Amino acid sequence: MEALNWDILLHELESGKCILCVGPDVFSQSEEDRIEKKLAQNLRLQSDALGIRVYDDGWFHYLKDHDELGTWFTIRNFYEQQLPNTTQSLFADIASLPLHLILNFSPDYRLRDAFKAAGKPHEFACLYKNPETDKSRLTEIAEGIQDKPLIFNMLGEIEDKDSLVMTFDDFFSYMAAIFEYKRMPQHVKLKIQNATHFIFLGMPLDKWYFHLFMRVLNMHRARGKSKRFAASYTVDVGNATFCEEQYTLTFVQDNILAFTSLLKLKWQAYQTAKSEVETLTVYDQWRNFVKTGEDTALQKVFKDIKPHTAKDSSIQKAHLLLEMQWNGFRATTFETEMSKNAMKTQIIKGILGLIEEIGHWENNS
Repeated sequence: MEALNWDILLHELESGKCILCVGPDVFSQSEEDRIEKKLAQNLRLQSDALGIRVYDDGWFHYLKDHDELGTWFTIRNFYEQQLPNTTQSLFADIASLPLHLILNFSPDYRLRDAFKAAGKPHEFACLYKNPETDKSRLTEIAEGIQDKPLIFNMLGEIEDKDSLVMTFDDFFSYMAAIFEYKRMPQHVKLKIQNATHFIFLGMPLDKWYFHLFMRVLNMHRARGKSKRFAASYTVDVGNATFCEEQYTLTFVQDNILAFTSLLKLKWQAYQTAKSEVETLTVYDQWRNFVKTGEDTALQKVFKDIKPHTAKDSSIQKAHLLLEMQWNGFRATTFETEMSKNAMKTQIIKGILGLIEEIGHWENNS
């Protein structure tokens, strides 16, 4: 298992290069309690009246005498009335994160409604497999940004019957929409291709759309380009091994709620730390860098200080001397650790004194 580098993840989250993918298993509690199985059971109870043959994965086939409108309405009612409320806190946590793009692989509106309940501005759209429906859209899909993220339903939406992917005919139309007609909005595709992190919550690793998504984006060929982390209620060993090998997908833990809650807490702490740094004076920021004693930090301070020394020749000379001393320190091989620490301490004291002098000079000039 690959450990999460939270600093990198949070930075990429804020910059819009971390994409969240939400699957229907966020509503599932166990293998026996999966949402798609429940949908299949619900449809099977009414299959004779609707004129359909239902498969275990929730897909169905229309028979000769079928009720297409009634079937859609049954599916719509299932998603509106029978989804568990256990995701309320999960979706509320998601709404608090600085995501730019969320790909939703369930056709319901629970995630969108969480953003509405939180009063957070957002955009909502879906991928249409039907070319006529696609042409009828009057407005362009807005590009997701931190202040107004885009929630993009990858498998349609329940209020639009023709957008759903529930039969094999739907599946072939969906494949054509992606491969032949390339109906995925270009800015959505670019965000996906430029992403460095993907977080999968409740994505069923045994479903066609998960593997199609990974393949369409050629993720299996870009092992070093992005990090992918998954959290789900269960991890099938065979599927997990396959996904780790094919997609370098790392399973962080099997508790979706705990992972998302931790991500929210990490983001809040990141914001607090960033805010505290921003409230410090530039002199205090320099001092904090210098006190680390790290070469990268000191090189940054020397660079940042240089423009502040230009108007006073004595400060300019002191800056140049200290930088030469530090470069000499880096190039020296010391006989003892004590002598090394003594020289390092002396240079750091000199830099802190220079910062004090610059601050005094600028505040009184």
